[in-house]
Amino acid sequence: MRSAGAENTEVAGAVAEAPRCGDPDVPGSPEAHETARLAALARTRLLDSPADEPYDRIARLAARVLEVPISTVTLIDRDRQFYKACIGLPEPLRTVRETPLEYSFCKHTIALGSPLIIGDTRRDERVANMLSVTQFGVQAYAGVPLLVDGFAIGTLCVMDMRPRDWSDEQIAMLVDLAAAVMTEIQLRLTVEQLELANTVAHEARQEAERANRAKSEFLAMMSHDLRTPLNAIGGYRQLLELGVHGALTAGQRETLGHIKRAQDHLQHLISDVLSFSRLEGQPVPLTWTRLSVDEMLRGVEALVRPQLDAKGLTFVYRGDDPNASMEVDVDRLTRIVVNLLTNAIKFTPSGGRVSLLWHDEPGRIVIRVEDTGIGIPADRIDTIFEPFVQIPEQRAMNPDGVGLGLAIGRLLARAMGGELTATSVLGEGTTFELTVLRERAHDDALAG
Repeated sequence: MRSAGAENTEVAGAVAEAPRCGDPDVPGSPEAHETARLAALARTRLLDSPADEPYDRIARLAARVLEVPISTVTLIDRDRQFYKACIGLPEPLRTVRETPLEYSFCKHTIALGSPLIIGDTRRDERVANMLSVTQFGVQAYAGVPLLVDGFAIGTLCVMDMRPRDWSDEQIAMLVDLAAAVMTEIQLRLTVEQLELANTVAHEARQEAERANRAKSEFLAMMSHDLRTPLNAIGGYRQLLELGVHGALTAGQRETLGHIKRAQDHLQHLISDVLSFSRLEGQPVPLTWTRLSVDEMLRGVEALVRPQLDAKGLTFVYRGDDPNASMEVDVDRLTRIVVNLLTNAIKFTPSGGRVSLLWHDEPGRIVIRVEDTGIGIPADRIDTIFEPFVQIPEQRAMNPDGVGLGLAIGRLLARAMGGELTATSVLGEGTTFELTVLRERAHDDALAG
């Protein structure tokens, strides 16, 4: 047992140590330390807050197990103490829930930074003349500091109206209950931080969606506006070819051919931009058709045969079960596969090989386009499906590309419930794998 006048320095071993979240490292004057302590207190947002049952419950438990009439969770502000929880305080303190620091035992606990244990307040010169002793008759006190970010912001304390011989076991229980208060405070701080992070993330997501819509609207408007003068150019070119303004020389016809190729190229780029702006972030309209996998994919070769022959590339086709079928949007799937084959042809040197392979798996068809081309660096493979991205190593072989084909291809694949991925070895070639569900995706909205 502890004698009535025992000092807190006699609290033995770990029982005397308050739980800590880490000691503060604040250089400078005591004023700087106090400023940092008050900032830690402000971060809890507990000052002047309504009573909370978790704190009241711990205060009630402390009063019961230590057999005292008064127990409080007290926060020490610059010039006052605020009772976050108060059990047994008389009126008007119970309602007002604060007093000036002249009444405060807890300010001494804060200054000490460890449990303050007083068996008889009348014999302790630090507190004997305090109003809490002389006016309210508090004769015994035990308090444990509450630490946040290493700063003592308040205490869990108990008081009695008679001298007490506080035992080590009682102080140990008070220390454990103080740890529960600190856990509650930290939990509240964590929840608030998570809520703030969620709010920031939600606002950022909304801003990104607004920016994305604005970008898509701008691209659609720009592409539409560009088509008008291009159509005019095409019309005048056709008039010239018809000889409306007189017969053309061979050189003039060659120049008109260059104009037509440039016009067709711009029309293709504009179509890609329009397609992407329509698909991105919106449900993709799909027309579902059941058809033979082998028949559909064999037919794709004819669409790219001229490019294959022009570069002297070998084309390999290999399928699986000739009776396998799938339910897809034929135009969308054809666009994806043709784009993959076109890319493979562009980036495969003459004499190389381009392969279109497929096999049947449970519930899906796996289509692969392989080439023996220049490949893609490992650190860039994840970027190739981003819009308007072109790999520097490939740009020289395709200077006219805009970097939308793969982005559109992945959007269309996912719209049909599938996926489009890639693997590559630099200098050896690239493989694109397109998975397609054998049965129609039940919810077209997944395309959005």
